Amino acid sequence: MIAIMLPVVAIGIYGAVEYAGATSREFWANVLLYEQADIVAAAAVVGLLTAAMSTADSQLFALGTEVRSLYRGDNEDTALLLTRLAVVVFGVVAFVFSLFSGDQFALLAVASFRGTAMLGPLVLSAVLVRSRRAPGAEVPVATALALALFLGSLAGIVPSTVGPVRLDLLLLGSLALIAVASVVMRRRGNGGRARGQRPAPADAPRRAGGHETADSSSGTGTPRPS
Repeated sequence: MIAIMLPVVAIGIYGAVEYAGATSREFWANVLLYEQADIVAAAAVVGLLTAAMSTADSQLFALGTEVRSLYRGDNEDTALLLTRLAVVVFGVVAFVFSLFSGDQFALLAVASFRGTAMLGPLVLSAVLVRSRRAPGAEVPVATALALALFLGSLAGIVPSTVGPVRLDLLLLGSLALIAVASVVMRRRGNGGRARGQRPAPADAPRRAGGHETADSSSGTGTPRPS
C-alpha cells in the first residue's frame, strides 16, 4: 500500500505544479502517457484497465448479492434472471454516465486517490512500529481530523488554501510529521523501559514449575519436592 501511495502523492504534486489549469483528462493523459517512456505508458494503461476491471467485478458482485438478498422466493431461476436484469440495467446506466460525465468521474477518481493518500502516514507508522499499541492514539485522531478538513474543503466549508499552500498538501505534510514523531517517541519510550529493567540478582532463588529451587552455588532456597 505504501509503495502505491508514495508515487501517487508525487504525481499529484507534479501535476499541481505543471498542469494547474488543465482538466483531469488532460492531466492524466500528459502525466501517465505522453510524458513517459513507452514501457511506462503501456504499464499505466494496463494498470488502469486492470483497476477498472477489478472495480467493475466488485460492483457487479455486490449488485448480485444485494438483488439476491432482496428476492425472498426459492426459485433459483427467477433469482438468476433478476440478477442478470439488474446487471444489464447497471451497465446501461454506467455507460450513459460515462458518455456525458467523463470529467466528473476523473475528478472523483482523483479525489479518492488524494483521500486514500492521507492514510499513508498512519499506515507507514503502523508498519514501522512493532508495539501492539502502535502507532498511538494521536495518529488516527489526527488522520480523522485531517480527512474531515479535506472533505470540508471539497464541500466549500473550509478554505482550500492556507496562504500560498494548498490545504491537502499541508495536511499530508502535517500527518507525516505526526507519524514520524509518534514512531520516534514510542521507540524511545520502549528503549527506556528496557534499559530501566534491573537484572535479577545472581543469588535469587529460581523457580521451576512454580516451586523455588536451591541455588547450587550458595545452597540456599527451598528444595524442590520430588
